[in-house]
Amino acid sequence: MMKMIEYFERTNLPFEIKGGNYELKEGCPFCGMPGFNINSSDDMGYCLSCSWAGDIYAFESKKSGISRDEAKVRLTDPLVVSLPEKLNSVAEKRKQSEILNSIQEIPEGETILGAKIRPILRLIAARPQSEAEDYFRFLKGRFPDTTYQQILDFRTQLKEIRNVLRREDAKTKKASKPEIPEDIRKEAEQLLKNPKVVEIIQTWLSDIGIVGEEHNRMALWLMFLSRKLPTQIHVAVLGQSSSGKSELIKRVLATLPEDEVIEFSSLTARALDYQGDNLNGKVIFISEMAALNEEIEYTLRIAMSEGRLQRGHVIKNEMTGELESVARPIEIKSVFAITTTRSKSELNNENATRLFELYADESQRQTRRVIDFIKYTQSREYKIGEKARLRKLEVLKAVQKLLESVEISIPYAGHLLFPDQTYPLHLALSMVF
Repeated sequence: MMKMIEYFERTNLPFEIKGGNYELKEGCPFCGMPGFNINSSDDMGYCLSCSWAGDIYAFESKKSGISRDEAKVRLTDPLVVSLPEKLNSVAEKRKQSEILNSIQEIPEGETILGAKIRPILRLIAARPQSEAEDYFRFLKGRFPDTTYQQILDFRTQLKEIRNVLRREDAKTKKASKPEIPEDIRKEAEQLLKNPKVVEIIQTWLSDIGIVGEEHNRMALWLMFLSRKLPTQIHVAVLGQSSSGKSELIKRVLATLPEDEVIEFSSLTARALDYQGDNLNGKVIFISEMAALNEEIEYTLRIAMSEGRLQRGHVIKNEMTGELESVARPIEIKSVFAITTTRSKSELNNENATRLFELYADESQRQTRRVIDFIKYTQSREYKIGEKARLRKLEVLKAVQKLLESVEISIPYAGHLLFPDQTYPLHLALSMVF
C-alpha cells in the first residue's frame, strides 16, 4: 500500500516535518485552510480546519471524485498512470500508451540506463512530473536489481533532458511571439539614435499620462532596464497611503512589454519557488511591502542580493525508503519593484541596503496637477489624442525590448563619491556596477 507521504511526493504537494508528523504547506486540498497533517504512526491524514480524516484511498477518492475501490486500483496497479483530467484526451492517452508499450518491449537483461531505454527517456521527460514518477516506478519494477547509483544517474539524466526540453520550448515560444511591427521598430530605432533620447522619453512619459514625478518616472524607467543586466537594480517607492506610488509604478510598467512584467498583490514564502525560468529578465512588482511577513522579506532579500535562492526540500531515498534533504537552486534574475507606506525609519534596514529608495511626490502642487489631469481626460482634445498616445506607448515598449546590455568601461569610476550613511558602500557599488 502506498504511504500518504509518498503520494504527496509523487503529486508534488509541498510539505514540512513538524514534531515527527507532516503538514501540507499550502493547506488542506479540500477546504484551503491551514492545518492538514499526516500522522506518521498510522499514516492517516486529517484537517484541523474542516475535520476531514482518512487514509490514502479516502484522500484519492475525495480529491478525484471516484469510488474507494477505483482509488485502490489507481494507487496500486503499476500500469495505471494517474493523469490529470485535462490529459484524458485521445492524443494524451496515445502518448501514455506509447511509453508503456515501449517499456514493456525492453528485452530482459537490459539495465535502467541501457541503450534501449534512452530513447524512452525523452518521452518520459516531456510528461508532467507526477506522471513521470509513475513510469519510473514501473521501470524499477521491470529492473529489480537496479542499484542506488543507477537510480541517481537515471534521475540526473531525466532532469538534464527535461531542462533541454524546457529550453527548446522557450525558444519555440519566443519564435512564435509576434515580432515588433516594422513601422514601430523603425521609429524606436530612430528614437534610440537621437542624442536627446532621454529628454524625448521623459516628454513621452508625460504625454501618455504619467503626471508629474519627473525624476521618479525616469529613474524607474531606467532601473527597469537593469532586468537585462547581469546585476539588477531593485527599487522601493515610499509614500503615504493614496499618494499615487502604486499608480506611478504601474504606469511606468505599462511602457514595458507585457510578458516581461509580473505583478503580485501578496506573496507566500515559497511563491517564487514554483516559477521556474519565468523569473528571469522580468520586473516583479509587489504592491505593498508592509503586507509581507518577515519570512517573505527574508526570501526577497536573498533573491535581490544573490540573484538566486537555494531551497532545501525533502525527497524519499528510493533504496532505503528514508526521507533525505537535498538542495535545489532557483535562479532569479529580475528587478524587484516594491511600494511601501513605511517611512524610511520604519523600513527594515536589511531591506533598505538592497533597494534604491524613491519618494512619491506628496506636495499640494502634485495633487493639483493630478486633479487637473483627471479633468483634462474628459476633454475633446484628450480623446482626439488617444491614437497618438497609444502609438508612443508601443514605441516605448519596442525601445525597452530592443535595448541590449553591453559591457562598458567607466574611466571616471574612481572619482565617484557615495554618501557614507545611505548604504554600506560595498552594497551601493554592487548595485551601480
